[in-house]
Amino acid sequence: MISSDFPNFAALLQRVANVTIIAANKDLEGTINFMFEMLEEYPFELVYQAVKEHCKTSKFFPAVSDIATQIEGSIEDRATVAWYQILKARKMFGLRKSIRFSTPATHFAIDRMCGWKSLCDMITNSNASYLLQDFKVFYRLGERCATWQNVREYFPSNEERYVLNMGKMPKRKVYDVESEHVIPDEMLSPIEPMVAWRQVIRGRYKECWNGVNSVKFPDPAIHYAIECMGGWENFCTTLN
Repeated sequence: MISSDFPNFAALLQRVANVTIIAANKDLEGTINFMFEMLEEYPFELVYQAVKEHCKTSKFFPAVSDIATQIEGSIEDRATVAWYQILKARKMFGLRKSIRFSTPATHFAIDRMCGWKSLCDMITNSNASYLLQDFKVFYRLGERCATWQNVREYFPSNEERYVLNMGKMPKRKVYDVESEHVIPDEMLSPIEPMVAWRQVIRGRYKECWNGVNSVKFPDPAIHYAIECMGGWENFCTTLN
C-alpha cells in the first residue's frame, strides 16, 4: 500500500470495528496507524479481500497476523507450495539447467537436505511424501533466518559446475522456477570471484604445488589476495 491508500484502509477497519468484538480500551486510531505500517508491503486490494475473508470466519477484530495469513497462507501452506515447485523444477529442469526458486527459505531447506543434486536423486514416487515432512521442518527454519544474502543465489547446472571447476567463466543462464523465464544476468551477483576461487583451488590440487613447480594465475588480483593471506606456500598448507 502507499500513503494515498491510508484513508480507504482506515475507513475499512473503522467499519470492521463496528461489526466485530474489540477491546473496550483499544486505541483504534493508533492501532490502525500501526497496522497500516505493518501491512504496507501488500496492495490495498489484497488487504481488503483478506479483511473480508477474516470477517466471514471470525467475530473478533483482525490482528496483523490474521490479515497476513489470509494473504500468504499459513507456513504449512507456503512450505507445501514450495515443495511442489521443487517437484516441478526436478521434472522440468533437473540438473540440466541452472535454477532459482522464489524464496530463500526454499534454498535454505534444499541445502539442509544435502543440496539440489542429492535431493533430485532422493525423490521417488514412494518417498516424496516423507521427504515433504523433512522439507517442511527446514523450510520453517528458513523462513526465520534465510535471506538472499546468506543462502546460495541459485543452483548451477551440471555443465556450469563443470566449467566453474575448471576455473573458467561459464555462460550463465539461470531460470526462475516460478515464471520459467531466464533471469537477466545483471540481476545476479558477479561471478568473477567464484571463478577466481576455483582457479586457486585448481592451482592447488591440479597443478600440484610441491615447492618446485611455479603457478601463475590469469588475474593479478588473485596473486594480490594470496599474498595478503600469507603467500602461496602458506595458503597451500592452510588449505589442507
